Amino acid sequence: MPFNDPAVYRPSNLTRKQQQEQLAACYGVKEMSMELTATEAEQMRGLLAKYDSQHKKIEIHNINEPPRVPYRHQKFPMMMYNHEKSYPAHTETKTAIVGSSVLEETIHIKAKVATRIVHSEHEMESAKVEGWSTTPPEFREEPEETMSDEIRKEMESVVKRGPGRPPKAVA
Repeated sequence: MPFNDPAVYRPSNLTRKQQQEQLAACYGVKEMSMELTATEAEQMRGLLAKYDSQHKKIEIHNINEPPRVPYRHQKFPMMMYNHEKSYPAHTETKTAIVGSSVLEETIHIKAKVATRIVHSEHEMESAKVEGWSTTPPEFREEPEETMSDEIRKEMESVVKRGPGRPPKAVA
């Protein structure tokens, strides 16, 4: 009596469709058609979601360095400036007469920059027509002080020799 030899090929009497049915029956799977009903599709989605949740890779995040979204340039919203309504910082002297005495008070006025936010190209064009600009106004914070020649010479000598050092003796 011969042993079953796996190396020997024995052709099957079954058709291709019958072979697929027999294979499905062996594995306990009913034959599936490509046309699914809504309930079958939902069941498959549920199975896939369950599989994905069980086999999902665990991601570990450092609390001190959260994941960052890369910067993406956006043209809008954009800030626009009104040069006519903006002014630099300056000082004003106010005079008040109280009885027979005259009081003078110096007040520092902060700089004002008139701004507006635009959210679209259409808003930007209408703002430009109204006198707004995309470039900010340039103010000098500190006015230039005029120095006398004596102070300028003294300052230059200190800068050249360093603070606290006597000037060089000229021989």
